[in-house]
Amino acid sequence: MDTPEEIKIWQRVRNEVPPVPDGLSGLAANALALAALYGNLVRQLPQGRKILQQLQEETLSAARSLKGIYQLVTGVPMEVGAVPPTFENAQSALRKSYGQSLKALRAYEARESHPEYGCVFAQLAAAARRHCGWLTELMGLLGV
Repeated sequence: MDTPEEIKIWQRVRNEVPPVPDGLSGLAANALALAALYGNLVRQLPQGRKILQQLQEETLSAARSLKGIYQLVTGVPMEVGAVPPTFENAQSALRKSYGQSLKALRAYEARESHPEYGCVFAQLAAAARRHCGWLTELMGLLGV
């Protein structure tokens, strides 16, 4: 029996996609936490209200999609909770959010070649790319 490390090495060698449910609950919890963060930031960045509302809506949609994939694969609903985000100021919150969006983007891209759910992960990756752009725009608004 191969160890988990050996399995990961062989997956990379064979260019295999990671098992679908692995890590989905963490990605969904992260998405829910980011959605809460964007809702909180609306009060601090009223000039970015429209962008933040769009980010919140799309991030909640990503969390729902991840939960849906998990239920389709495992047959049971995903139990996930998000810790409400804390931040010192808008700039640090946006920096953390940008880092989390890049992390999610890499996870989605790693799953894009899945035969059944790859198209969903491709859509999630496209949304994560868009989010990175919006986050940099919000950072620019802080300097105005």
